[in-house]
Amino acid sequence: MRADVHQVIALAMHACAYLASEGENAPELLASNSNFTNLHELTFYRVVPGRKVPMIVAESVAPWFRRLTVEGVVACRVLVPEFPVTAKRGGEGWGVLTDGDNGLEVWTPHWDRRIAGFDDPRPYRVSYSTSRVNRWNLKPAPKYDVAQAALDEVREGILHPLTKLQPSLADAMRHILSLPLETSQMMPNAVPRRVRRLMEATLQCERLLNLPHARTGVKAVGMEVNLESAIAIAYEAVVNEFAESNRVTHPL
Repeated sequence: MRADVHQVIALAMHACAYLASEGENAPELLASNSNFTNLHELTFYRVVPGRKVPMIVAESVAPWFRRLTVEGVVACRVLVPEFPVTAKRGGEGWGVLTDGDNGLEVWTPHWDRRIAGFDDPRPYRVSYSTSRVNRWNLKPAPKYDVAQAALDEVREGILHPLTKLQPSLADAMRHILSLPLETSQMMPNAVPRRVRRLMEATLQCERLLNLPHARTGVKAVGMEVNLESAIAIAYEAVVNEFAESNRVTHPL
């Protein structure tokens, strides 16, 4: 799975928790969260019309969270890329979606790698830049039941035909889907059980794309695109469900 997608999900989940915390200290993820610990630089920019150079909003996670509060942001969700989640980093028009005094904005990550030796523990420089989103063109966030149904359907669409074609591979994939997962780096501690279950199911399906032999099985039954789409829907639903569970005003 793409590291930039995982980082966006973790960033949005912790942003939702902070926005609902009513004054708690903003968490700094750079030193504590595995989705950020490989960065040597993190910057948030806002593109201002008529200005040649983007305006620096924050240079770490905690200051960005505080800036969201100052700017009246009460809602946060994600837009997961429509292009394959297994593709290389990049793409526009996706990321963390916020709604505040500056209107509806999507913060899109851009990753660069420095050349500092093969053993560099923090090789990446990441910048998030804004683009405006037309509120009237924005689709509603997918709901929990829709996302869960999409994952269930794609799992059945993979395993049912594969059981006839390659029974041993189908059994191996069922085992992969049953393995427990660590979700603490993707979301805050205080998460409703149903949100955690959906996150676990999404990460388990993602394993089918990450492990070469499992991905071979997915390709054999022509379900790779369907699986990628279901994962994208589920990630959006996870963040949306968590935001709503925190009673965050959520007009997005």
